[in-house]
Amino acid sequence: MDIEEVYESSKELLNASGKEGSDTEPILETEEIGSTSVKNANEVLTKFRAIIAEYLQGDTVLDGLDDVTKGVLGSYSLAGYLDYAIPSGKEIVVTKLLQHCCFQLQDFLRVSDGICYAHEEATTAVVQLIQMQLLNLYPKYSTQGYEALYSCPPTIYISPLCIPSLANAVCKKLGFPSSCVKVMKMNGHDLKKMEKSLQEDLAAKRVPLMIIASCGSHHSGQVDNLVGVSQLSQRFNAWFHLEGHLISHLSLHDQPKKTLQVADSLHLDLRQLLGIPSLPYVTMYRHCEIALQRAAYLTPSHCSPFSVVPLWFALQNLDSTTISNRFRSAVELSRMLINRLVTIPNIQIMSHVPKTIKPSSSTELKDTLTEDLESVQLGEVVDSKGDEISEVRKIVEEIGDLPERNESPMEDDGVTNVRDDDAELCDNEKTKPEVLMDSIVPVVVFQYRPKAKEIGECPGNLLDDLNLWLVQVLERACEEIHMDIIDIDDSGYALRFSPYDCKSFPTVDNLQKFLENLDQQLEILNATVDHKKTLNKIIEVSGGELQLVELPGWAGLGGVRLVLFNNLLSNLYYCSVVSST
Repeated sequence: MDIEEVYESSKELLNASGKEGSDTEPILETEEIGSTSVKNANEVLTKFRAIIAEYLQGDTVLDGLDDVTKGVLGSYSLAGYLDYAIPSGKEIVVTKLLQHCCFQLQDFLRVSDGICYAHEEATTAVVQLIQMQLLNLYPKYSTQGYEALYSCPPTIYISPLCIPSLANAVCKKLGFPSSCVKVMKMNGHDLKKMEKSLQEDLAAKRVPLMIIASCGSHHSGQVDNLVGVSQLSQRFNAWFHLEGHLISHLSLHDQPKKTLQVADSLHLDLRQLLGIPSLPYVTMYRHCEIALQRAAYLTPSHCSPFSVVPLWFALQNLDSTTISNRFRSAVELSRMLINRLVTIPNIQIMSHVPKTIKPSSSTELKDTLTEDLESVQLGEVVDSKGDEISEVRKIVEEIGDLPERNESPMEDDGVTNVRDDDAELCDNEKTKPEVLMDSIVPVVVFQYRPKAKEIGECPGNLLDDLNLWLVQVLERACEEIHMDIIDIDDSGYALRFSPYDCKSFPTVDNLQKFLENLDQQLEILNATVDHKKTLNKIIEVSGGELQLVELPGWAGLGGVRLVLFNNLLSNLYYCSVVSST
């Protein structure tokens, strides 16, 4: 069986699995191989469908797959064929395929020279990048393990907007204590706390190893202060790793120079960005010493064929124009929604809002101005970054096991490019972190929250019930727009929209229909809040005869209890006391 037969048979199997109950021709006839009977492929497929039918609850396995998705799913058969046909030389083929993918992604995202690593788990590449940095700064780490780090332990800073399990994965896979990983917010006033923590690390002879930030959380749509975090990473000589939706926006902006680096490494979730299931995660990182890459298993030859082959097929079938149009459509849909939400008084946007969009509430405006002031204050102290770098190197030199950081010429060029390009930028030209900060995140999170003077003392569960009712009604009214309900710390339930999470990519007409339904439902909620305020006043002037009863899980006015019987008992008790005296 040649490659064409393997690929076509896998696509035929996909087509056959999408036809429930249809009589298809057998793909593999039953034959005898020794004493083992090879069953008909349709019979095996029927058993497989029956096993997963309990979980799917009647839904079809392959509903609405396009040709590109079927081709990517079918490419897994070719990956298995590659693993079987040339087991001794598959690393060469995988390396060549991954190099093609790397060139395409770099050119598409306008990123200078780097290396791509494809992996199945989201946290795999981050752990290996940390290992590479440990091997670079601690030469005896490969033989002594954590004992080589004891006298000068490393510190890793992770934003809470990143992958939730990232901190635990780093500690578990590297054997680090929890004190080596610090989860800290990287925005506003918290950025000053992070700067202070970095200075304390240097004073305690701890080495800031890596800073991991988010440029668009898929859960909350929030963005870290990329400009400030980038400056801190350069100032304290730490590796800067970036993840989030806004990485895809590098392909939509022509202004920043291609040689200008936005971070030392980038994490891409192509399953969400391209809408193709079973694609691997891709991490792009700048050139380092080949020996370090091999020791940390970050070279293309260490990638699995089952990760690289589907990725190569996906990028071959999708041109840059198609991918850019998908990214641009997601941005425009999110912009359209944000522009409407900022005009609604009782809607509070919880996700990132660029400075180009004027916030409607004074609170959001105050937060924006505060962030600007923090950036200015941070910029004033960036000039002293040379002192901190010298201090880091001094700490390393004091420890015999930690020689001065050995950087290859490629690394020196990469760092020089960042700083030289920053110096060459005109006043009206923005850096890549600044461009990303001014971009729309294709994840919009908002909450219905009436003003306190309109609703009075409102319990938090009532606001949660109102938002939960709102998302349920909107889902029924406009099925094309998928809305999630998420729980935000200290804020309660909020509504979340992302074009990438919809079953089919929404159109402008779908979103316009959604906004019309949103206006109608907000009128109902506003009327409910007004009547709730009136009901509270009636109960207050009732002289204690009426009592409000909150009904958890019900987005309404609540219940009213008549307490005349309690007053009657009190009067009878008073009369009995008077008569007895």
